[in-house]
Amino acid sequence: EFKISQKAKDKLIKYKETNSNIKVAITGTLDAAQIWIVSEKQNENERSYNIDGIEIIVSEELQGAAKGFDIDYDTDIFNRGFAISLLRN
Repeated sequence: EFKISQKAKDKLIKYKETNSNIKVAITGTLDAAQIWIVSEKQNENERSYNIDGIEIIVSEELQGAAKGFDIDYDTDIFNRGFAISLLRN
């Protein structure tokens, strides 16, 4: 399950307008998941999802470890950028 806030969707769509090859990569562990904007291809250990036209790649370490992911975009002066929260099983 993926939840993507409207702010995050808008930002990702804007990125895709200038680089159609971008993807969202979710890597790390349950305690320290990270989100990246990448243009590389997924490898054989990753799983790809298409959510509202946005390709999301999930690393092998996180597949099945979480119920899903909540992706947001923070505009706070101290924490500007994409943020991810895990939806626990």
